[in-house]
Amino acid sequence: MKKSISLLLVVLMVLSVVPATLAQASFTNTEENKQLISTTGTTYFNNALTKSLFKEIQKEITNDKKEVRLIIAPKDGYEMKVYEELKKMGKVDPMSKPEYKFIVVTLPSDKINELRNMNGILKVWIDREVKVPRPIEDEALKVPNPAKPNMFMSVYTINAYNAWTNYGIYGDNVTVAVLDTGIDPSHSFLQQTMNGKRKIIDTKDMTGEGDVDTSDTATSANITNRVLKIKSNLIIDWGDYYWAVNRATQYTTVYIDNVTVGNITSANGVYHFGLLPERYFDLNQDGDTNDYYFVLVVNSSEYYDTVYVDTDEDFNLTDETPIHLFTKTGEYGVFPSMVAFTLGDIATNTGNFVSFMWDGYGHGTHVSGTIAGYGLPGDPVFDGITGVAPNTQLMEIRVLMSFGSGWTSMIVNGMIYASIYGPDWIPFSGDEADIISMSLGGLEEYNDGTEDLENFYVNYLTEMTGVVFSIAAGNDGPSMNSVGSPGDSDYAITVGAYAEGERFELAGYENISEGIADFSSRGPRMDGMLDPDVIAPGVYILSSLPLWDAYADYWSGTSMATPHVAGAAALLISYAKQHDLSYDPFKIKEAFELSAKKIDGIPNYEQGFGLIQVDKAIEKLEELSDEQTTLLYAGTTFTSFKGIFNSKTLPGIPYLDYISTTYNLPYLYRGVYLRNELPNGVPIYVYALKYNATDGKMEIAGGTYKVSTNVNWIIPSTGEISVNENGTVFYVSFDYSKLRKPGVYEGIIYIDDPSTEQLEGYVPVTIIVPYDLKKNSYQLTVEDSIVGKENKPKRYFINVPSGTQMLEIKIDGADLPESGLVAFARVHSPTGKSTLPPNYIYPFRKMTITVNNPTPGVWEFVVWNNFNAKPYVNFGWTDTDFGFMDISYNLTFTACSINIEPNPIIKDFETGGVYNINAKAENSYADLNVSVFSMLGPANLTPQVYLENVSQGGWRHIGTIYVDENTYYMKVGITQPENPNADLDLYIDYYDENLSYVTTFYEIIGGTSEEKFEKLFPDKGYYDIWVNGYDTAGLNPIHFLYYEQILKDNGDVSVDTTPFEFKSGDTKTITANVNLSEAGTYLGVLGIKDSESGATLTYAPMILQVGQPEMYVALMGTATIGEPSTLTLKMLDKATLDPVEGEVKVVINDQVYYAVDGELKFTYTPLSLGELKFNVTIISDSYKDFEG
Repeated sequence: MKKSISLLLVVLMVLSVVPATLAQASFTNTEENKQLISTTGTTYFNNALTKSLFKEIQKEITNDKKEVRLIIAPKDGYEMKVYEELKKMGKVDPMSKPEYKFIVVTLPSDKINELRNMNGILKVWIDREVKVPRPIEDEALKVPNPAKPNMFMSVYTINAYNAWTNYGIYGDNVTVAVLDTGIDPSHSFLQQTMNGKRKIIDTKDMTGEGDVDTSDTATSANITNRVLKIKSNLIIDWGDYYWAVNRATQYTTVYIDNVTVGNITSANGVYHFGLLPERYFDLNQDGDTNDYYFVLVVNSSEYYDTVYVDTDEDFNLTDETPIHLFTKTGEYGVFPSMVAFTLGDIATNTGNFVSFMWDGYGHGTHVSGTIAGYGLPGDPVFDGITGVAPNTQLMEIRVLMSFGSGWTSMIVNGMIYASIYGPDWIPFSGDEADIISMSLGGLEEYNDGTEDLENFYVNYLTEMTGVVFSIAAGNDGPSMNSVGSPGDSDYAITVGAYAEGERFELAGYENISEGIADFSSRGPRMDGMLDPDVIAPGVYILSSLPLWDAYADYWSGTSMATPHVAGAAALLISYAKQHDLSYDPFKIKEAFELSAKKIDGIPNYEQGFGLIQVDKAIEKLEELSDEQTTLLYAGTTFTSFKGIFNSKTLPGIPYLDYISTTYNLPYLYRGVYLRNELPNGVPIYVYALKYNATDGKMEIAGGTYKVSTNVNWIIPSTGEISVNENGTVFYVSFDYSKLRKPGVYEGIIYIDDPSTEQLEGYVPVTIIVPYDLKKNSYQLTVEDSIVGKENKPKRYFINVPSGTQMLEIKIDGADLPESGLVAFARVHSPTGKSTLPPNYIYPFRKMTITVNNPTPGVWEFVVWNNFNAKPYVNFGWTDTDFGFMDISYNLTFTACSINIEPNPIIKDFETGGVYNINAKAENSYADLNVSVFSMLGPANLTPQVYLENVSQGGWRHIGTIYVDENTYYMKVGITQPENPNADLDLYIDYYDENLSYVTTFYEIIGGTSEEKFEKLFPDKGYYDIWVNGYDTAGLNPIHFLYYEQILKDNGDVSVDTTPFEFKSGDTKTITANVNLSEAGTYLGVLGIKDSESGATLTYAPMILQVGQPEMYVALMGTATIGEPSTLTLKMLDKATLDPVEGEVKVVINDQVYYAVDGELKFTYTPLSLGELKFNVTIISDSYKDFEG
């Protein structure tokens, strides 16, 4: 069975491998040619490295970097082999844990090429920077002296209070690991549980900020009159990221003379010492980061276990209190500045290393208080106040440095430590974390769950260890598609921020409606998966801050919402342990989802399943506990996110998808997300997985499930499915008659076994019906209004046609000022990414916003009230500009376009001949001088096909293709390997006409050996073709077919090239005269260019078919007037009667569907006798298009 249903292919248009004359200019793989290409310095990669990061690594190397830091996950059985080979090639970081698929290595750039010969690599990433989302503060709130109980009312909002009182559950016997900026261990809110246990049981620094090399030594002989005589230069290591605080160099030296030690002794007579520098944080709060502190390590008995830090910088340790390993003692030290620190690690056998931890940012201390804080009597702020799970204990793991950033390797290292090792450093000994809370992350261009390594490790560790991840959705709202990684991981509980109306009263804002915080990232994921999963309070959350800072403050952010869910999960797990209930991370997540409270008027893509309710989640967990955990991997093969040539842009990196690659299943889009194209039906594939908690993995399973929906415009083709180890497929249709008004429509396809309490699977459906500028003469005006105290954004979706040179958005209205601020706005492209400048927030007032050369597709313009004005003072906006006004306004959207219809131009002809191809061009842009152009390639021969072979892990150089100015289309591909389960990869290196390397096209790589590269108007130069034997399925070598098709204009098309004035508002028919002399498919373009500069302004691809094979089409079923009827359309090869393979586009009575492998099931409701007649068009890339 194929590993992938939907490949990531660079698809130009609906084309076919059909008879064509090949006008090619390729030369063979001679030694001379190989030498010619290799001298340009191209690097080729074997294994996973190529599939994820080829382009990025090339960029790192070409930017004069001498080395690249990578994170590598080995395949099963290759862990130590890969680890040992990497040690020979570069510097392997000691944090690496190959047995858990985690190797961090820094390789010299000249060693990168050696990776191509290394077997056993599963996945590879570049180690990247990650930032903590900046919390949102408001100076209007005063701390201390807040109102009670409002200051911590979120325990009531999420019904944690009910869980305490009704179930007697406070989080006992549960550990939450907080991966963040560290902790203030001296804070009274974080000292103990309600029953007197230590609150913080472990601290670790994964960033290196607190590391000290104490390998310098002295002996008792160096002590005279209680003074340790050093008298030498010591090296200060300012850290790998010294440049982050504008330091010039990483290493400096300083002369140390004497240190007063008094009665301090070392049992073995050897004293270790070093210097702790202020790497990224001002430990003594004197206004700079230039200080350093003497550190002494002594042996009290058998091991080195006692540490002194010269916190006051007087080189006198007699006034310092010794500290020991925090895990064992709970001790901490304090600088005179009130910065508290712990000893998180010590080399007990050698004394050569110690590591300290503190919170130099405040973020970690704040989220920790929300999870499990407990206010001690007499506390000036927190007396009588608790976090969500006050008896839960905390592991504090610093993965972000004091300036708020870290690296993905630090975060993954912390995840592995928390879930596998725990404080005793013994794997799975029982002291590991039950829950990991991560209020961090970032938004990539594509957020489909495959974009970052943290996603992989969240899923991997969830399955293997059973740990629950609570992760922030991000603060990139309120636009859609804005949930970031790792929050968009499949298995994480992704948390959005709920804004209670009462919360705003704390800042003096009254009568604000409840809703989702404006900053909270929204879903869905770009593959349609529902994110966030749930919401929790995230606005004006009071919690602890380090004593050197403010002690306590109100912060807002999804970072503040996430610890609410982590604490709530602690209550659930505590209850499960106390009552001996069976639980796992999937049951915990589902218990929250199925018991959440829906917020009225808020869509799913903003709130997920809703606001968590802890007491109801406990009830749901009881119902789920006795059942086998089943997860349905379900979704579609259709995506509306496509490139300019109709190529699928998702998944971003297909081999990084966890479920499909781990369990050898087809890649599926996990939801139906229709934005840039609105078909009337799509297929839904379903595979059943059962969780084996003992082995820590899923197992392929089967079962029978009911199919239903929660809305009447989603119509499944069946009400029940049977799933076996090969999965199954059904179809859903959409009734657009119920979706006429522009906006967002949502529904859910439930796939459920009614005999269980679980919801085994669901497929969310999100459909955006846009305003269509083309249908409105390229301009439309929308009249609308904002209710000043309503906490809901307004969204406007605009379908921008191809050929648009400029999109203009004019904001006007009598209520709007010329300056000042009444609301905010953003403009987002069809991918959900905001326009330049990145994430720019426009003041919503009278103004005009322009976007030049916008990408065709559905754009989002979002307007919202903002109740947290402080973050925007950098724009020159202050609270004096700010008001909660009811405003009416007009939005005028204008697309300045030169549009050609139809696009693409698809024509079928029974026989060859001379034909006129007409198209209509409309100009809504500007008065221009233009001319018509056209190119067409003959199609009387099949593409040239070669039998090739490649070895396991090896490279096959196919040849090099030269493209000149007359070439308008090129296609190369591989197909038909000896073993259909093989995974061969196609790479195209592009060199300009001077043979200088430009780039490598690797986006075509998928999970099979069916790979194709197509390009319209390819740049002139040389295209070097390589095939890699990534997985030859046991054959060495394996044979496969390679084909290539290069089309040039051969004179079989002519147009009137006379320049003409094309005025704005004009419509003109343009004509291409084509000579189609033989059977086949002719591929070409018809377009308009600027007659002066020659720049292409717009074009439409031409697909002209002559004498293609025919289909036999049959429509089965009975349609009843006034009733929904399920019909089946069969498509067979007319000669063989075999089903037409692959995905084809079907248009039935002007409604678009996608059929798979010769069959389409759809639901249709005829309303009259006339509607019992079906007009069917089938567009196929390998058959004559059918109309009948």
